[in-house]
Amino acid sequence: MSQSLSHGDLFHTSFGKRGFIRRSALKLLCLPRRSLQSSCGRKPKPPVILLRCAHISQISQSSSLEVLQIDGGRPLRGELQISGSKNAALALMAASILAQGPVMLTRVPSLADISSMCAVLRSVGASAELSGTDLCVDASQLSSVQPAAIAVRALRAGFLVLGPLLARAGEAEVALPGGCDIGSRPIDLHIEGLRAMGAETGRGALR
Repeated sequence: MSQSLSHGDLFHTSFGKRGFIRRSALKLLCLPRRSLQSSCGRKPKPPVILLRCAHISQISQSSSLEVLQIDGGRPLRGELQISGSKNAALALMAASILAQGPVMLTRVPSLADISSMCAVLRSVGASAELSGTDLCVDASQLSSVQPAAIAVRALRAGFLVLGPLLARAGEAEVALPGGCDIGSRPIDLHIEGLRAMGAETGRGALR
């Protein structure tokens, strides 16, 4: 027998004429299927994710994908300002070490990881000043090739300064990165890529 797991109300918004969903009416259900193969030898299907809504008019199936058709609501109109990409900003902040002068990044999102990356840059002698969504990084006067370990371990992207430091100064010592524990996130590809370009490892440092 299938079991239903309610994850509570998700959101309230409108998706056009056929997609208005009320918060009070919307819940996410996970309906596990039988895990055993059928007598026909077909593989079991994955769990089905369904939306339970008072305005659902039909459920259709195309191949292995269930589709909900939701009637009612109103068209979505208005303006929404999208912030810049955090991951792009972090990579560009690390790359700014390569420039021997000020680098201005715009539309930088205001997030904890951005502040942590600023701390990484400052620990090697660069300046990083955030004003609104504009970030100015000046790495013209580097003073160290070993960023503070506590700063690097505050986020996953802290490790990205390894390549720019190595290219700029000829050597670098960077602590293992931290960040969210969301599974295996190896750094061996970074190391192997740098070695392929001639870098050498010695006492845990790259030269």
